Amino acid sequence: MSRAADGPHPHPLTPAELADGDAWWHGCPVCHLPIQGGAAGLAAHRSTVHTRSGDPHIPITIRLDSSSLGTWQDASEDLDHAAGYLSDALTNPDSDQRALLAQARTHLRDAIATAR
Repeated sequence: MSRAADGPHPHPLTPAELADGDAWWHGCPVCHLPIQGGAAGLAAHRSTVHTRSGDPHIPITIRLDSSSLGTWQDASEDLDHAAGYLSDALTNPDSDQRALLAQARTHLRDAIATAR
């Protein structure tokens, strides 16, 4: 478990510490996560997560389809489907995220079962 450093904190730790007129949580306009700590908490989030170099997400590519074994190709297809569902769930705030995550989980389980 992480622990806050001793001394003053750069943003409020409780709603009682907020400046007048500030809201306790803000939705990040970039990643749509709810951020606690008022405007200072949102500023801290944006300066550490969303840097000048852009969003630090790194695409991951798992290539199993080049294998001569059919089971690896089947697993690769399931992983590809799972990645698509996960991407949709994370990038489309208007989607049914619960259903998309369930579909991704199903394809991940199928890929693991196929690869065994």
